[in-house]
Amino acid sequence: MRIFTTLFLVALTVGLYAQQQQYSFISDKKFKGTDELIGYKFIPVTLVYPDRKNPDDSEEVPLNAGDITFLATQSYLIVEADQYAEYKGAYSINSINPTGYGFKLDLMNARNPSIQGHLKMVLNNRGQVDAYIFKPAPKVKEVMFYQAKIPQKLAEQEEEYFTDRGEKIIDDTTLWGARIYPFFELAQKQRRLLRRDSLNISFQTDTIITNKKKNKKKVLYSIVIQYNQMENGITKIQKETYAIGKVNERESRDAREKDSRFRLEFSIKKSKSKKIFMFLDENRAVSGVQVGQTHYTFR
Repeated sequence: MRIFTTLFLVALTVGLYAQQQQYSFISDKKFKGTDELIGYKFIPVTLVYPDRKNPDDSEEVPLNAGDITFLATQSYLIVEADQYAEYKGAYSINSINPTGYGFKLDLMNARNPSIQGHLKMVLNNRGQVDAYIFKPAPKVKEVMFYQAKIPQKLAEQEEEYFTDRGEKIIDDTTLWGARIYPFFELAQKQRRLLRRDSLNISFQTDTIITNKKKNKKKVLYSIVIQYNQMENGITKIQKETYAIGKVNERESRDAREKDSRFRLEFSIKKSKSKKIFMFLDENRAVSGVQVGQTHYTFR
């Protein structure tokens, strides 16, 4: 659904992904509920000053990636906008509600509760955010921001690289030796992963000989998270290795939990508090991985 006609979106798709900071693309994420907005950073590609009487005359301004960003936390909508200071600020969130067009965030100035505004998130028929309409205060006119379409070449590269939902089936024979490539990392914020991050999670086994004379062997199990990290302009490969003890599986009887019907619980040796969880859908395909307080999800 589009509220205003836009003449845009073809010219700026070429070379978008070559920039250091990347736009948030329409196809990046499907939003099933208001809670999925929390922690996600929206980085629009164009700003529209609507002309309600003559939509075709609406002024459109191309944006560089990062000129303005929107991030909803549990309590605030944080707008970073060095180029558009009139919109920059932290706005208290009164409520987030589903609507016919998507979601609406009701906003309030924490210092002056009489100053109220909103952010309307417009979803397409796939549940993806197509655009958002921002009104920070009653006397400020609504402005509209559009998400970028992902360039075809980048879309093809990412489809080949990342693990999709429903793609990786896990059972007793496929768990150990599996390697998966998440699309989102969710901690305090949601981070859309890129191919250059090279973040992957592998489930490894290592056989060691414990007694050469008796040819006794022991299998060690571990989960390894590997990713690239930039330090002083140099890319370094980082690894987090977790030695695994027991693995328990639980099945949910809740029909609403189709994406997490099965849960594998990995106990970490020498750690009583931290655990790793793998969530499987009703077909036993990986839908998510949780390491401590960090969640990894898939396309």
